[in-house]
Amino acid sequence: MPEIDFAGLRTAAEKAARQPEFSTVERRSGRLRARQHGATAVAAAVAVGLASATGYAALRPAPVTESAVRGMDPAPIQVTWVGSIQAGDAEHLYLTVHPCARVRSDCTELIASDDGGRTWQPRTLPEPGRIGEVLGPRLLLGLIRRGGTPPATRQVSVDGGRTWRGLTEATGAAAAVAPGHRGLCRPASGGAACLVHAVDPVTGQVAALAQQPPIDVTALADVPPAAGLWATGFDRSTRQPAVSWSHDGGRNWTAHTFPVPGPVPAAPELTTANGRTAYVSISDAAGRRLGYRTTDGGATWSPRPPDLTAGGSSAYVTADGAHVQRIPAPPIDRWVVSRDGGPYQDAHFNGIVGMATVPEAMDGGGYISYTEFDPTAIYLSDDGWTWRRVAPPR
Repeated sequence: MPEIDFAGLRTAAEKAARQPEFSTVERRSGRLRARQHGATAVAAAVAVGLASATGYAALRPAPVTESAVRGMDPAPIQVTWVGSIQAGDAEHLYLTVHPCARVRSDCTELIASDDGGRTWQPRTLPEPGRIGEVLGPRLLLGLIRRGGTPPATRQVSVDGGRTWRGLTEATGAAAAVAPGHRGLCRPASGGAACLVHAVDPVTGQVAALAQQPPIDVTALADVPPAAGLWATGFDRSTRQPAVSWSHDGGRNWTAHTFPVPGPVPAAPELTTANGRTAYVSISDAAGRRLGYRTTDGGATWSPRPPDLTAGGSSAYVTADGAHVQRIPAPPIDRWVVSRDGGPYQDAHFNGIVGMATVPEAMDGGGYISYTEFDPTAIYLSDDGWTWRRVAPPR
C-alpha cells in the first residue's frame, strides 16, 4: 500500500529544545501531536536556576497539588523527563516519558490518562518506534523508525496504545472521518498534493475520503476535531494560496483563495480552536508574513497585522479568540497576542513560566503544554491563559 505521508507531522518545537537522539518529532498533516522538549534545554534552564536559586524560585510557578497516581500495573514508571505530550481529547492524554537520568532511545515509555491527567497507566510503544500521531481518543498511529530489516511499516492502535498491529488499506473510499477524530493526509499518486484520508477507529483501516477538498491540499491544519477539517494548499487554477474546510467530516467542502501578489513560496498556515475564529498566515515572495482572520467560520476574511514570526507552527488561538504567537528570544521565548485583529502586544499567562511549546487546543475544550523549567510535569488550561500543573508518575 502507499506509505502514509508523515512528512507533515509535528516538528520539533525549537532547535534549542530538541532532545539528544530525538532531534525531530514529525508533525501530522498540519497537526502537532508530539510537543517535544529536550534534556539539553531543560538542563540549561535548571543550571541557570542553580546559579541563582532566588531567581529560579521567582520564575518557577507556584506548586499545585499533584494528581493522584493509580493503576500503575505492573510497576510504577519513574519519570525523569517528559519527552512529548499528545492529546486524543481533553480526557485522553498520552505522554512519552524517560525514566532514565539521560534521554536516550532505549529508555522511553508511553503512559496514558483516560481522565484528564488525574490518573496514569503504562501503555506500549510500537516496536521499534514511537507515537507519530494521535487521531482520536484511542486511535494512535505508530511511527516506525526507518532502517534495518524487515522494511519499515506503519502500525495502528485502536485501544489507546495497549496493543498494536499493522496499518492496512480499506476496500473502497470512506464517506467521512469519524466524529471526534482527525483526518490524515497521504500523497496523491503522481503529484505533490495529498488526499485526505480517514482511519477507522474500530478496524484501524485507512481509506481516502470519497469527497476531497476542491484545492490542491498540502496539509491538514492542527485543529481539534470539533473545529472541523481544515485543509491548506493552493487554488488549482490560479495557484494562489487557499484553504478549504468541512464541518461534516469531509462529506462537503468549502474553499477560499487569498490573492497574494507575486509567486507564493509556501502554502498558508491556519490555526483555529473552534472553527469559527481562524487565522491564516502566508509568506509572500518578499518573505513578508501576511495575515488574515475570519470570525464567521470562513464566510468572510479580513487582513490583520503581519505575523512577527519567521514562519512555522508558532501560534494558537485562545478560547476568547485571541491570536497568540511565540517569538524566539532565549533564554525565555517572548509571547505576543493580537486581540480582535489588532496589533500584537506582549502576552502574559498565569500559572506557567517559560512555556516551551505552542499549546495544543484539545477536542472537548482546553489546552495542553509544558514548561522547560519543570521537566516532569505537564500544564493544562481551560482558556489558554491560566494554567494548572499536572504531575505524571514520578
